[in-house]
Amino acid sequence: MSNVRVGAAIAASFGYVSTAWSRAMGIMAAGVALVIALEIVQPMLASLPALGLVGTVARVGIATMTTGALFRIGVEPDHPGDPAYAVGPGGFQWGALEWRVLGANLLLGAVLLIPLIVLLVVWGMGLAASASGHAADVQGLESGDQSQRMAALFQLFTGPRLLVSGLILIPVALIFIYVGARLALLTLQAADAGSFSLAQAWRRSRGAVLALIVTGGLIFVTEVIAGAIVGFGAGLISGLMGHVSAGGLWGGKASQTVNAAINAPLFAGLLLYVYRADRPATGVAATFA
Repeated sequence: MSNVRVGAAIAASFGYVSTAWSRAMGIMAAGVALVIALEIVQPMLASLPALGLVGTVARVGIATMTTGALFRIGVEPDHPGDPAYAVGPGGFQWGALEWRVLGANLLLGAVLLIPLIVLLVVWGMGLAASASGHAADVQGLESGDQSQRMAALFQLFTGPRLLVSGLILIPVALIFIYVGARLALLTLQAADAGSFSLAQAWRRSRGAVLALIVTGGLIFVTEVIAGAIVGFGAGLISGLMGHVSAGGLWGGKASQTVNAAINAPLFAGLLLYVYRADRPATGVAATFA
């Protein structure tokens, strides 16, 4: 693959939000509604663990269908007349493509998260051992209020512990980001061609790593800023209506709702552009028209 231009990747990513909502509005709206519903029932999850399980299954199912629909929009032009790649009404469908999306996401999660969890556990054990002489700080971190936890965390991450943590966590984070970028096309590759080859996904991302990382970072910043703005607005409105104590709560819910509306299209647009960058220009143009 030739080098993918960062600017073009960013434009494709953000431009895909309107495409997603115009062609798969049903499943996109369902995803946002599910986030709102789960936020509403959140206080009940502690006493009703079965409800939490149902919520998790629903979240995975909706997320898989959403990803499948957004990928179908992008690869359908490469499979003319093939109903297996057609977008369902409103984006609702579950077929072989969605099963491949789910399987590839599970594989990608195992490859990326299991080593990361092991490394974090080892780091945590080392941190706990080094904090053996700071029982008060550990207690504050476990059971204190927000300010006490922040103060305890600051005390625990001073001196040699800060240096050692940095030497461990910074390289781990950089490696995680790089490997994640190199394997980012696995799910789309599985959806389009039925290939779960990690090596093939790694090769496909050659020349696009910078675009993937920079655009991914920009997506993260955009979601944080958009969530903060909407969350502040929701909190302000709640306060003006006399519900000051609930302002922060509703602000957080509004922030998550906004992110649910844009997260999947932003990443789908980025991945589709990179995946199809070495295809004929007419195909790419048709996808993002």
